[in-house]
Amino acid sequence: MEESYKAALTSLKRKIEILIQRYETQKAVNAELSSKLREAENKIDKYNSRIKELEQRLDNIQLMEAFKSSSDDVTDAKRKIGRLVKQIDKCMALLNDD
Repeated sequence: MEESYKAALTSLKRKIEILIQRYETQKAVNAELSSKLREAENKIDKYNSRIKELEQRLDNIQLMEAFKSSSDDVTDAKRKIGRLVKQIDKCMALLNDD
């Protein structure tokens, strides 16, 4: 009977060792995946910053193009500015209605 207890105990120890090895392996995998996740999040943040920067540059270019006159006609530029001011006034009126 004592032999069967020793065999059961040995089997249990072996299973516990295997379980501990699997735990350590999964712990290492988890640490690696966490590291990769942090790297990916950092890249996403960097790309989002770059996108915002490029959008701002695009807005600036579009604004410059809106004020640029193809024939350096001052009257045309004044009309464009006047239209922009009217649009701004309309937006402000809409905001004030709320």
